[in-house]
Amino acid sequence: MQEWATSPTGLPASWPEVLGRVEEAVREALAAAAVREKAAGQVMQSAPVDLRGPVWQQCQQRLQECLDGLETCVARAAQSAEPAAVVIEAGEDVVRRWQEAWRAVGQKLAIEATGAV
Repeated sequence: MQEWATSPTGLPASWPEVLGRVEEAVREALAAAAVREKAAGQVMQSAPVDLRGPVWQQCQQRLQECLDGLETCVARAAQSAEPAAVVIEAGEDVVRRWQEAWRAVGQKLAIEATGAV
């Protein structure tokens, strides 16, 4: 098992190095995303105008249909989960009452064990 040298904050002493590597990876990912974004813009600009409009509109329409379908699925899932939530809540109430009764019995036993009245 590896032991970690820790700093006064409780974090491993190598934590700044790890954060530096994460920061560098994020910078690289952002730079790559900017390159891809620029390339995508150039592709759109180079597409013939007569194709860009209708094709783009079709893609937007299909995406909207997918999003609408996803919203419907989420609504159905929420509706299906509602009865389960009611049952879980009722179960939580039973457990709470049981815990309260258990504590009361524990206190009563403690009082009787010490001989207090």
